[in-house]
Amino acid sequence: MRILIAVDFGLYGKAQIEMMRKLGCNKDTRLKVLHVIEPLCWELQTGYPATMKLSDTVINDFRDSATKLIQDVAGQLKEACSAEVIDTEIREGNISNEILAAAESFDADLLIVGSHGKSGIARFLLGSSSLSVSTHAKCSVLIARLDEVLT
Repeated sequence: MRILIAVDFGLYGKAQIEMMRKLGCNKDTRLKVLHVIEPLCWELQTGYPATMKLSDTVINDFRDSATKLIQDVAGQLKEACSAEVIDTEIREGNISNEILAAAESFDADLLIVGSHGKSGIARFLLGSSSLSVSTHAKCSVLIARLDEVLT
């Protein structure tokens, strides 16, 4: 079985790790930990909309943090289950699109994403990556909820 685990920062990544603990895996299970960095820019509200890109230093800091995150998650997954192969990947772009593309290129049987639990206006304004992924994925999707980790 091939399982792609898409993680972000904070407690939300812990939900996916806890879900893998519950599911378990064997030596034939192949895991991939993915983190997607969204394109970063600030829109300036002046006489006309303009975009100011963040400095290379800030972007490199994001990449370094993402690398540390997926390495930490991979280490925790090695302790949580007996998968022999755990790959890691960082992508940049639209979160939903990149998760879907990574799942397809990895030929995932299962995709595990987290849910921030937003509802109503927050979901409308911010979108829902997990909803978009679950709607468009070509494989099964498991949405790990944060409240399962906190209870």
